[in-house]
Amino acid sequence: MGKTVKQVIQENVRTLLKLQPDESGVQKLIQKGFPNGSAQRILNLETKIGVDQLDKLAKAFKVEPWQLCAPNLGAATGQVKLVPDRWPFATIRRDRWEELSERHKGVVEDAALQALERLQELSGKPGRDLRMTGHVVSFPGRRRPSTP
Repeated sequence: MGKTVKQVIQENVRTLLKLQPDESGVQKLIQKGFPNGSAQRILNLETKIGVDQLDKLAKAFKVEPWQLCAPNLGAATGQVKLVPDRWPFATIRRDRWEELSERHKGVVEDAALQALERLQELSGKPGRDLRMTGHVVSFPGRRRPSTP
């Protein structure tokens, strides 16, 4: 027989927390708003996970509740993209990024998108719009690039 749902949820939570095999992850779950006891029980397979707890976990990780119950977060369904294992920036530390306000994260994201669009222009390859509809943040006083 395969893994229990409880084991699958534990593995998915560990994946979403980006834990190494020897890390407990309790502190990381506490930072996501879970009480110490709940965090320990979830990660140590010491409790049954009710619908409310499953819903809270899903909201904390910005995934659908069913994904937590499916092996590899439901990747086999083709409906899910797994959380990347690797931080994409060689010179930007993740902890420095997490310290930024949402406004400053938006400024950095906007600058990165502008750089990508410029690189696309320089490469001479016709490209698609790199901006995700509804996710581009504009700030007062910032000059927006003109669009062709």
